[in-house]
Amino acid sequence: MNENNPLVTELMARAGGASTTEGVAAAAQAGTRGLGDLPARTSVVVAASVVAVAAIAATSWGLARHDGKESAAPKAPESSEITFGPNEPASPSTTMPTLPEASTPGLTSPDVFSTPTYPTASAPTFPSYTTPTYSYPTSTTPYSPYTPPVVTPSSTHPTSPTTSPTTSPTTVTPAAPTATKITRCGTYGRVTVEKTAGVRYEVTVGNARQGRWVLRAFARNGYEFTSGATTRWSGNLGKYFKCPSIKTVTTTTGDPDQWLVTVSTAVSEKEKRTISVVYEFDTEVTVDGQGGAGWSCSGPVGEDAEDGPFVCTFAQAGQQPPPVFLAVGTAAEPSGTVTLYANNDQVDLQRFNAG
Repeated sequence: MNENNPLVTELMARAGGASTTEGVAAAAQAGTRGLGDLPARTSVVVAASVVAVAAIAATSWGLARHDGKESAAPKAPESSEITFGPNEPASPSTTMPTLPEASTPGLTSPDVFSTPTYPTASAPTFPSYTTPTYSYPTSTTPYSPYTPPVVTPSSTHPTSPTTSPTTSPTTVTPAAPTATKITRCGTYGRVTVEKTAGVRYEVTVGNARQGRWVLRAFARNGYEFTSGATTRWSGNLGKYFKCPSIKTVTTTTGDPDQWLVTVSTAVSEKEKRTISVVYEFDTEVTVDGQGGAGWSCSGPVGEDAEDGPFVCTFAQAGQQPPPVFLAVGTAAEPSGTVTLYANNDQVDLQRFNAG
């Protein structure tokens, strides 16, 4: 048995009654040398583990009692030698291992660059060329001198260039228009003007049929008006109005042989002419009377009336006349025609009771 082994030393101390502290100290001292051939650090770890196990075993043994008395110490083993079998460490080495020294990498100064050397460039050498010599043939035929042609002028006076003469505009005078005013019913007025070359006429106000109108003259391309010429005219044609007309003709009877023939007319307020209504019958009648405010009638009356004509006149111009009637005697319902006149101009005609 190796007596220097700390584990053996601890067990022997226990057997001899040495304290655990002494065994630990011995183990620590031995740990500095290593266990057998194991390294020092490994020996320390193994020794500490063995001491801990031994301390636990010793404490358990010391506390074991019987009836309050200490029990006898366990019988020492016949052999105090401890074997580790094939894993028994070799004798501890007293030499501490040498750790490799870490070398501090040094910085190597860069090499000093030397100034580069460049080859010297030389100008290229070009081959020289020989300028060729040309020989021109010599003509033996002499050239005759140039004789310019003789130009005979056709005229002794120089001809001036032809220029286009400036065309002046043609002067025209626009014609004055003629205006026809409205004087009769049912007609429109008008504005007329003679056609003039180079003049365009245009109505700028109104329609030249009724009411106010304005006419203007404009010169066409290539023309201009005579200085001071009138180019604007205006006037008033009056207002269009309808002609008087017959609205209705009616026949009514109160007695078997008495009939009233009534005529209603439509006359514009613009109408200034005298209105007349003329009755003509298809059969012989006897005129017994007449009526209508503002109307006056004339013609054969009584038995000499026969078939007319009978004329009734309304002289109040500019007013709407009331209806006019004739009272006639006849065995049957009368029939005939009613004609309307304005200043002896026929403006309307209507038949009544036509068969």
